[in-house]
Amino acid sequence: MDKETWRKYVVEDNKGAFVLWIDQSTEPLLKVNNSKGVCFAMAIDFVTAYQLGQPGPRDFVNEIRNRSLVWPYTSRIPPKYLDIQTGLEAMTEQFKKNLRVLVDQLKKATKEDKPAIRAKILKFKDDRLKQFYGPGMQAVEEFEEDNMLAGLEIFDRLKATATKNGPSYFIVEMHDADTAHAIAFGFRPDLSASSNFPGIYEFFDANLGFFVFGTEDRLMNFFCFDVWLKIYTEPPFTNYTKFYIASFTAKNGKR
Repeated sequence: MDKETWRKYVVEDNKGAFVLWIDQSTEPLLKVNNSKGVCFAMAIDFVTAYQLGQPGPRDFVNEIRNRSLVWPYTSRIPPKYLDIQTGLEAMTEQFKKNLRVLVDQLKKATKEDKPAIRAKILKFKDDRLKQFYGPGMQAVEEFEEDNMLAGLEIFDRLKATATKNGPSYFIVEMHDADTAHAIAFGFRPDLSASSNFPGIYEFFDANLGFFVFGTEDRLMNFFCFDVWLKIYTEPPFTNYTKFYIASFTAKNGKR
């Protein structure tokens, strides 16, 4: 990713604030470690910090900024995200193991016992989502969409949820058969920073960075027409057609 090109998309084209540059593809820490899942670890940390309010948002930004001050001054991702990633992977593997046991029980159960085991599986999956996303998660929706149209569909769903629930944060997971990626959003029409920022609309992506826009339309233009069309409809991302959106309601007026 070219930092200055994306700065132009954010600042000049959409009058946004270029808060952090991450570009995990060039992160030295991830070149010597397994980077799978770091994007989700950073997205969940962003959402958790911003949903709870200060000092979370300030600490989140400063920790990433300060990482670049550590010799040899080439890293931008704090090592803690590898630890979070490892914990999430272990949680996922344990979930899969336990789910296999329940599915095996369902397969062997009598007709009379199947409804109870089926209910147990559904509760287990629901409990897993709450554990995985944390106690602040309100709901998770799953859908499939053609890759070329998915950016607009994602944004429409975020907008609808924020309109219904009020100020919200979101984690969006995108999947194909073999890989996945996670990004995050903040919809805060209840907050204002200046005449150019009558609202606060945030976008976080470990492939890029953290950017803030003053209106919903500017965020929509940036995400749908810069991010989605320029990155996620191109190889190796063209098979992302399955999506999950986890929503987190924020406290009105609290930052």
